[in-house]
Amino acid sequence: GGSMRNAAQVVPLKAPSAAVLAVSELRYQVKESPILSGVSFSVAPGETVGIIGPNGSGKTSLFNCISGFAVPSSGTVTFRGEDVTKL
Repeated sequence: GGSMRNAAQVVPLKAPSAAVLAVSELRYQVKESPILSGVSFSVAPGETVGIIGPNGSGKTSLFNCISGFAVPSSGTVTFRGEDVTKL
């Protein structure tokens, strides 16, 4: 099984309604190992957001899900108000 002890902490910065990018309750797993577990955050117009964390905490998996390279198990990715989770 996977360990979540190195999981990155993500803190919402703005309300999703004002966001250019909003990630809501994103979950991603490989086989039966959870990689992302309920990640939520948003990025407002003109805002810069950094994602930091130790190796193996899920940063690349998060970006792969946001970009559409990987399909999350559940949750949504919204860009400019449009659900782009499955694109």
